[in-house]
Amino acid sequence: MRKKNIDLITRAALWQSNSKCCFYCGEPILFHDLEIDHIIPESTDRSQLDSLVSSLKLGIDFVLDSLSNLVPTHHSCNARKSDKKFSESSLRYYLELWNSRQQDIKTRIASLRRQALNEKLLTLLASRINQGDLSIFETIAFFEKSLMDVPSRLHEPTVITFGINLSDTNGEPSPKHYDKLESDLLFCIRESIPSLSVMSEPSLRTGETISVRIAFWNLDLNKLDNLPIEPWMVTEIAKYCDIYEENWEDLFPKAVIATYHDVIRERNDPVFGLGRCPQCGSKKLHRSSATDYRNDETYYFIECQKCQWSEWTQ
Repeated sequence: MRKKNIDLITRAALWQSNSKCCFYCGEPILFHDLEIDHIIPESTDRSQLDSLVSSLKLGIDFVLDSLSNLVPTHHSCNARKSDKKFSESSLRYYLELWNSRQQDIKTRIASLRRQALNEKLLTLLASRINQGDLSIFETIAFFEKSLMDVPSRLHEPTVITFGINLSDTNGEPSPKHYDKLESDLLFCIRESIPSLSVMSEPSLRTGETISVRIAFWNLDLNKLDNLPIEPWMVTEIAKYCDIYEENWEDLFPKAVIATYHDVIRERNDPVFGLGRCPQCGSKKLHRSSATDYRNDETYYFIECQKCQWSEWTQ
C-alpha cells in the first residue's frame, strides 16, 4: 500500500511503534519514504479471509485494514512482497509478532488525535485575534496561565524534522540562500498550521542538505499531508523526550514569542515589517512619511488608530 492511503497519524504511530524501522528487513526508514503494507494482502478475497481468520484465531472483528495487519515498510520491501501470500505458518509468526505492538500503536494514535483536537482551541484563538476580540498580550497571558494550570506532560511538544537536498533548489550555495530556504519553510508552516511552534535547535547544514527540527504544541498532524513545503520533506516525527534529554519547558516561552512576532509582522511592509499593532494587535495601522529636503532624509511613521501606539524611523 502506498503511503498516502493511510492517514498521517496512523502512519506515524505505526512507524514509531516499530522504532522507525521496516517491519520486514529491520533497517531504518525515513518518514518521507515510509509505506504501509498489509501482512495479509488487500487482494485476499472474502472466503480466503474467513478461512484465515478462523485458522489463525484472529477474532471476528478482524478486517484487512485492522492495525494488527498494517506494518511499516520500505518501498523496496513492499514492492518485493507485492500481493504475494505468506504461508499460514509465516502469517501466524508475523501477526503474533506485530500483535505485541498493538497497545503501543493505539496509545500513540490516541495521543496524536488528542493533539489534533486541542488544535481547535488555537484555531479559535487565532480567529478571536483576527477579529480584534483578543489582544496579543491577552493571548500570551492565556498560554502562560494554561502552562501553570495544566500538568506539564500534556504540553510535551511533537518534534518534526524537515530535510532538503540543496541540489533540488535554485540559487547559489551560500548562507544567505540557506537562510531564505529556512525562513520560507517557517513562514509556510506558521501561515498554514495554527499551532505554536519554534525551532528546537539550530539547523544542520552539511553543504549538500539542510535539516531543521521544529517543536509543535497541539499539532494536527493530518495538516502536514497537504502542506506546500516542497522541496522540503518530512524525515522524522517524534515526541520531544525521544530526541532530547533536557526539559522542554524553557522552549515554550520562545514559541509564544515567535508566534507573537509572526502574528504582528507583515512581509510586504519593507519599513516596519508590521501588519498588526505590537501593543493591541489591531490591523488599523496608519502609515505616513515626510521628507527633509534640506538634509535629504525621509522619515517614516506608523500609528495604531485603535490604541494610538506609534513609531518612526528614517
